[in-house]
This record gives sequence, C-alpha cells and structure tokens, in this order.
Amino acid sequence: MKRVLLAFALCLFAFLSQAQQTQKEPAYRLMEAMQLNESISKMIDVMAQMPGIASANVPSEVWEEFKKEFTSESMMDEIAPIYAKYYTEAELLALIDFYNSPIGKKTLEVTPAITQESMVVGQKKGQEVMGRIIEKLQKMGYTQSSL
Repeated sequence: MKRVLLAFALCLFAFLSQAQQTQKEPAYRLMEAMQLNESISKMIDVMAQMPGIASANVPSEVWEEFKKEFTSESMMDEIAPIYAKYYTEAELLALIDFYNSPIGKKTLEVTPAITQESMVVGQKKGQEVMGRIIEKLQKMGYTQSSL
C-alpha cells in the first residue's frame, strides 16, 4: 500500500510540475517578444555604472562574478511565473501577437523614451507642487528647519 501511495504521489508531482512548466512556456515567449532579455542585460550593465557601485572601487572580477550569477535568463526564470499568475494562457498568447505586430514593435521601441520623458515631467510637476506647499507652510509660520 505504501508503494502504491508513493508511486501515486510521484506521478502527481510529475504531472503538476509538467503542468506548471506548460503554463510558464507562453510567459517565456511573451518575455522574448517583449525583448526583456535585452532589457535585463542592459539593466545589469547600468547597475555597474551607478554612482554608489561605480565609485565603490569594486574590482572588475567581482562585478564579472555578479554578472555570471545575476543573468537575464535567471531573472526571466523568476519573472515567468509572475506573468503566468496574472494572465491566462489566452491572454499571454494575445500579448505575444501584439508585441510581434508592427504597433507592438513600435511600442517596444518608443516605451523607453516615453518613460524617460514622463519621469522628467513627473519630477518637474512634483517640484512645482512641493514648492507651492512649502510656500504655504512658511506663510502658516513653519520654518525651513521644521519642514
């Protein structure tokens, strides 16, 4: 009886593992269509140039070791289940079709510029609003040191 239960448990585990992999496969295809592999690789390279990291005099061999372990492939392995969690297989396939279409490819091309310009607008707007709030607080008697 124990052998039957063990065999059943192993078969169930294998089935669930295969089902989970099958569900993640469209998520991998979507990430490929979205060119996330390239984006993650660029992100890793940008991290090396960030002021806190670049100025830390970290030896290049340490950084190379980091890049060997923190790869775009390992990140995609971690991210695929997240896409599979929030999108059905049909939705993933529809997104793949979109990103492979001309407008999807243009979206991938222009999104970094839109994001960068939007961040500049958001920072400017935030500074303007914060300036007015600080001005109002000062009129109410708050000093710069108490803000």
